[in-house]
Amino acid sequence: MAYNSDVDDEVFFGSWNVFFDNTKEELCPVTECFVLERGCTEAYSSNKIKITGNPPNGASAVVSDPKGYMANVCFKCVNA
Repeated sequence: MAYNSDVDDEVFFGSWNVFFDNTKEELCPVTECFVLERGCTEAYSSNKIKITGNPPNGASAVVSDPKGYMANVCFKCVNA
């Protein structure tokens, strides 16, 4: 994503269908999602990437950092 000093963060995808194929969405909707560190075992330790929406339906990333950053993360979604 490109640097943008006009906003703090931007949605970089608005649907979990980008990552997950849920053919029974009516019966088994995504109800909760998490951003985890690479490897998918520990909670993400930064606030640069966040889950968006309620119910969760996408993610946003900070774009206002002029130095930029790199993040390797894991998304985990469940039907609680």
